[in-house]
Amino acid sequence: MGLIPKKYIVHIASEKSKLRLQNQDNFIEKCNANGIYLLECNNIEDLKYILYDYKPEILIVNEDMYNQGFDYESISGKQKSKYNIYKLILLGTKKKDKTKAFSYIEEGFDDFLDADLSAEEIFVKCFAYLRRKNILEKNQLTKLPGINRTYEIIEHCLNDIKDWQLLHLTIDNLNQYNYMYGVKNVDNLIKQSASMLAELVKDTDLFIGHLGKDNFILLGSIQDINDIFEELESKFSAILEKVYNKKDFENQYIIYSAPHKVRRKEKLVTLNISSCTSFDRKFLSGSDLIEQALLNKFNKRKHLSNKKVVIIEEDKDFAELLVDRLELDSFEASHTTPKDLLKDLDSVKPGFLVIEAAKMGLPGFEELCKKLTEYEGIADLNIIVASNLPGYRNFLEAGANTYIPKPYELDTLLEELKLYC
Repeated sequence: MGLIPKKYIVHIASEKSKLRLQNQDNFIEKCNANGIYLLECNNIEDLKYILYDYKPEILIVNEDMYNQGFDYESISGKQKSKYNIYKLILLGTKKKDKTKAFSYIEEGFDDFLDADLSAEEIFVKCFAYLRRKNILEKNQLTKLPGINRTYEIIEHCLNDIKDWQLLHLTIDNLNQYNYMYGVKNVDNLIKQSASMLAELVKDTDLFIGHLGKDNFILLGSIQDINDIFEELESKFSAILEKVYNKKDFENQYIIYSAPHKVRRKEKLVTLNISSCTSFDRKFLSGSDLIEQALLNKFNKRKHLSNKKVVIIEEDKDFAELLVDRLELDSFEASHTTPKDLLKDLDSVKPGFLVIEAAKMGLPGFEELCKKLTEYEGIADLNIIVASNLPGYRNFLEAGANTYIPKPYELDTLLEELKLYC
């Protein structure tokens, strides 16, 4: 069974009716040519199973079946899926005045077709609705299938496909990018990301959907997903040169103004990808699956976090105060000196290095950063410098990830540490 569910039209008609679309060769021919399947139903109880199993796009009800239990309330009561929204059409079996036709619309039917329409004209009405539905189901910014269509495909996979994998993609550091470049450029970044994804799945059996903002879903067989997985990050990276100015792109970071006059060196936007497969567990719904994908991202970040902190502070009393305060918040903190720094880094392997740079000044800090290049774990070390000296940009360019102006509240330091944990 394919990843994209088939399109079905259900005609509710009596077996004795003169107007049965399955007997109309022209209607059947048009359906076949456009990949649409026609089903017939004449029992209200059977309709419940048809709606569940086939999730039709359109229900056409012969008018003479209306009084046999196929009124709007009875039909809508059989619908269980909130993602499968069908169009409900009443097909006149004899000519009616406009007032009677309008009463059907008031009741809840979407359209009323006159009895004198030909099979070809009925099909044109149906096809126009399907085309319009396809347009409305797309995200207006990216033109990718939107939230309703995406969840419809997910539900189809959960119920009917045995081998599937879902990738949930978001863009990290998007808020920081928004702060520096504005909403218009954020929209452009999201559109370019969508275009990249659409090009990546072109001529494949993969489905790409857009749940809003920077939330994308990539869905397909496990093998098909694995075939394109490595290309995702490389193709996304190719977008960055187009959405950043030359200096930021060459630096591979932007300087972000955080609360309390903190200045933070933020990395360029990156793709954050989590995965779920049909073999992980039994998922109860599309929402359950998406929640698991988000939880996987949280657990991955939690697993990678390193809450060990080494502090360089010449004021021993203040250094001990910092250690005690950080340990109250579940950090493993210790105090060292510039002389013993490399030895202690090799021993502790911290995630953070907090440096008091007021007394050592910028030259002393630059010298310390050169010394840090000898430490093999430098790539995973977040350096936070605290100083009352002006020129935060100089400290950030010298090697700090975050600049905190002194004096500062201890909660300000904690906020910065918790960003990475």
